[in-house]
Amino acid sequence: MEPEEFLDAGERVVAFILQKTTGHGSGVALERHDAMVFELRDAKIVRLDYYNNRDQAAKAVGLPG
Repeated sequence: MEPEEFLDAGERVVAFILQKTTGHGSGVALERHDAMVFELRDAKIVRLDYYNNRDQAAKAVGLPG
């Protein structure tokens, strides 16, 4: 998992990530671009939501996709 970009959304932070993996038996390489939204309170993560794409995560925090 590699972070690609972070967006400040007030009390939340959106992290856009790239996930890479290779099938153990097949050797097939896969890449996914996903996102996570971290909700912060008192400098601690109090909630984490996972999204399958950038647009879903951006909409969840009220930003354009």
